[in-house]
Amino acid sequence: MPTTKFITTKQLRYSFPEVRAGLQEGKTYVLLYRGNPVGVIKPPDDSTEGLFFQDDDSSAPKSKEGKRLVKNTLTRKRKRVSK
Repeated sequence: MPTTKFITTKQLRYSFPEVRAGLQEGKTYVLLYRGNPVGVIKPPDDSTEGLFFQDDDSSAPKSKEGKRLVKNTLTRKRKRVSK
């Protein structure tokens, strides 16, 4: 059973590692800005994963957006390693 928590934009900014860990545990967050809900942050489901990866090879991106994200991630990793 997923847990829903309310979190402000400030809390999200300052405690993102805890939010990310909560998402990995299956928690859902309602994002509040000035006390009003502005969005929902939830763990990805199977349909979301299907946008980024092909069925036959889970390491190959499927969509243009998925390819772009993988390319950007690899570029950032290379920059960190070269420093």
